[in-house]
Amino acid sequence: MANRTFSAEIYQLQVADYEQLSGPNLVKKPNRKPFIRATRPKLSKPDGTDFYSIGNRFKELSTGCKTESDAKKIDPVLKVSLETVTAHEIYNYFDKELGVVREVRDPFTDLIERARRAVVNLKLIKPKLQYWTWVNDYLLDDNHPTKSAMSFIAYHNLRKDNPNYKPKITTTVKRTETTEVFKGIRIDEEGIEHEISEDRHNPNYWNHLLENYDDAVRLIYNIQSEMGIISEDGSSAVIPFFFRYMPDIYELDVETGREYIKRYGRDSAIVLAYFAHDGDANEMYDLFEILDPTVEAGNHRPEAQLLRNLTEYYERLRKEENPQNPLPKDLQTIKELEAQAKLEAVDEPKPVRPRIAPNISGSPTLLECLFGDEEKGIAGYYNDEKWLNKKKRTRTGVANHIKACTRIIGDLPVDQITHNHGYEIAKYLHNRINKKGNRSANKTIETHINDMGTFSKFIIQRIKRPNAITSWMTYNPFSDLDISAYGEKKRAYEALKEGQLYSLFARQMTDSHRLLFEILIKCGVRLDEAVLLEWEQLKTGSRGGEEHIRYFDLSTSIIKNDAFSNRNVVLPESLELPEKGEGAIFPEWQQYLDGDGKGSKEASRQLMEKYIKPIRYNEQDDRKVIHSLRHNLIGLMNDLNDPPAVEHHMDWITGHGMEGDRPESERKSSYGSDPSLKNKYIIVNRIQHPWCKV
Repeated sequence: MANRTFSAEIYQLQVADYEQLSGPNLVKKPNRKPFIRATRPKLSKPDGTDFYSIGNRFKELSTGCKTESDAKKIDPVLKVSLETVTAHEIYNYFDKELGVVREVRDPFTDLIERARRAVVNLKLIKPKLQYWTWVNDYLLDDNHPTKSAMSFIAYHNLRKDNPNYKPKITTTVKRTETTEVFKGIRIDEEGIEHEISEDRHNPNYWNHLLENYDDAVRLIYNIQSEMGIISEDGSSAVIPFFFRYMPDIYELDVETGREYIKRYGRDSAIVLAYFAHDGDANEMYDLFEILDPTVEAGNHRPEAQLLRNLTEYYERLRKEENPQNPLPKDLQTIKELEAQAKLEAVDEPKPVRPRIAPNISGSPTLLECLFGDEEKGIAGYYNDEKWLNKKKRTRTGVANHIKACTRIIGDLPVDQITHNHGYEIAKYLHNRINKKGNRSANKTIETHINDMGTFSKFIIQRIKRPNAITSWMTYNPFSDLDISAYGEKKRAYEALKEGQLYSLFARQMTDSHRLLFEILIKCGVRLDEAVLLEWEQLKTGSRGGEEHIRYFDLSTSIIKNDAFSNRNVVLPESLELPEKGEGAIFPEWQQYLDGDGKGSKEASRQLMEKYIKPIRYNEQDDRKVIHSLRHNLIGLMNDLNDPPAVEHHMDWITGHGMEGDRPESERKSSYGSDPSLKNKYIIVNRIQHPWCKV
């Protein structure tokens, strides 16, 4: 176990490259510990030699375990089985021999690389960055040797009026490297030797300018009224706080985002991302969520504060440059009214921009109420005790929905929110088109509105005005909204056609995957119930006449919270199981478990790509999914005659139709208690599955 490591991100990439080519298997032989045997992939090494033909065509590596069941157990430190760790180590050997270098993707680095590409793409319009490009051009332009505020104003107007102007820049925009040179030894009065060295480099004007950049920029900011730059107190012509990062962006002497971060630092990279996308709100929200990775939740986030300061700076500047028309509408010009009417008539989602409304009352904002602020005494909905008995995924999902809504209406003070904001969210989601060309589902919009309503209820009950018993919200602005007309209506999943079932089970697949599909279609369990099955849940009947009936006991399942899902799942005689072991029946999915202990998301993705999507008839046949197998079993049970299957028995077999909005008492009165093993055993054994015999 010593020194063994596991990288889930790299392992997933390796599986995609090697699993089909090498087919790793756990093998047990007499007098040997269980080991993994994998075929060398038929690939070429960097020198062109055939990797498959070198020596033994198999690569074998011991798991270090005494038994196969030990190898399949989940290691508490690595969070995966040693069987998987050993396969990962073999894949690492393949990578080394084949010269494959893999890097774990860092979302921050990816965003900075996208920003770097945006900066060098001259086709993208970046007005905020263009101004600073002209500033640095001016400081280096030999055509304008005399530098002053008045001269820069003329230069600025020249660049605006003449887009084809080419500055004459003879200075190399690249910082020179500094080297330390040894000069000798100095002996002090106490006889101690000291090395003497000096820094040497070949400075150019760009180095000189960077050393005096503050003074150079301050020179051209002397005339306040012409520049229109505001400070935090509202005055003009104060140099913006972010100016020191602008030479980094102007120089951009790197080829990747990773290099930019290494050379100029994370703060400079954040400023680069802001200017590269011209402060686009969607891009900034993506960036905001991954900043300050080492800062614990609830603490001050310096990187996030830097981004917020940038956003607020340009928002204030925009308001100063474009003041709202103070005149009543009947006195405004006809052209202004016509232009505004055209904007309001646009039915497409408008680009989302941060909305910073005047907060005269000092009300907390939506995000402050979501995450809390100890200094201001604001309780955070995300940290409320109500989540103690909820799954982590549920809490995270609700928080993501609320954050998505703030992207649409802005992080507004809560005392300014009205019913109109709820309809604005619904309209935006309705008009949004996803990558598949579809609108958001009505259920998706309803979930967002409901989560905002529950959040608002929390604000009303828990977040009060200072020294008062009244809340910042006087009513729930997200209640009683009629959003039935927004979004696409739900499209149900469809059962696989008979030909598709034959095609599915005829596909080449591992024994583990085949067993999983047979359990799904023969037993009616959900995918997330199946991937978490453990051998300890496999039992036989204890009543008289039921001793031969095998079943999975789902009473300990974490998947659903209702009694109907915690049922006994009977296995038909046609379902052949491998020799009973210990731990998980499907250990390969344990590495993908999320914070709630569920692993069906990754299992669904991989199984869909490998087996379900290839058997679809066309692009329109997109309602065929893993869940379709449950629909197949329901259809097969409905087809039983002489006698027909009892409806509530079928519902207890699949747990189907027992979720939803009805209270548990009503559902239980409808479906009764879990029927005997014998009744379910008779039903599942009457169903034939000829496709499983292919």
